[in-house]
Amino acid sequence: VVKMNETKQIDFQGACDLVQGRPWFVDHLEHWVKRLKRAPVQKMMIFVDNSGADIVLGIIPFVEEMLRMGSEVVLAANSRPALNDVTSHELRLLIRKITPMSPIFVEAHKNDKLRVIENGLGSPCLDLSRVSQHIADECMDCDLIVIEGMGRTIHTNFNSCFQRESLKLAVIKNKWLCDKFSCPMFAAVCKYEVPDTQWGADD
Repeated sequence: VVKMNETKQIDFQGACDLVQGRPWFVDHLEHWVKRLKRAPVQKMMIFVDNSGADIVLGIIPFVEEMLRMGSEVVLAANSRPALNDVTSHELRLLIRKITPMSPIFVEAHKNDKLRVIENGLGSPCLDLSRVSQHIADECMDCDLIVIEGMGRTIHTNFNSCFQRESLKLAVIKNKWLCDKFSCPMFAAVCKYEVPDTQWGADD
């Protein structure tokens, strides 16, 4: 994918067109939607991934919707640069620029309902045994943990079990991983889990 971008073989719309349509490789979207209809998420932690379209067109609208529904949202971003991952410093600047454009973000800012914190890492993966103490403390009263991106979701936390609800989101863009999971390139993952509950990939 990196080579395709560098040689202009693919653009944003082209990348979107390559992503697997539903039903996805792991497709728990219906379970997630039912969860949202049942009760609001009080507090959630989102471990974000890439800068650019990923954060602007993916995470930001998701955050705005969760804020609209009454959630407190904590965005955990890399402390140090890694590949094209957004850093906490960059994300704070982005949120600062976006906030005046959205009444929902303005209200969240006033009420301290949206925060950006460092994860203590500088890697495209997510080793939860090495996150900062601040992250660990913030997670203590979270209802939901969201992990986004292939490195964080697939490489390091696909089978991780939490004592909180979790939502793992990714597109698999690596041939080795596709061979391992027996899935097509650009397979999509939307894995929603509740403690002590495992949905099958086809559920």
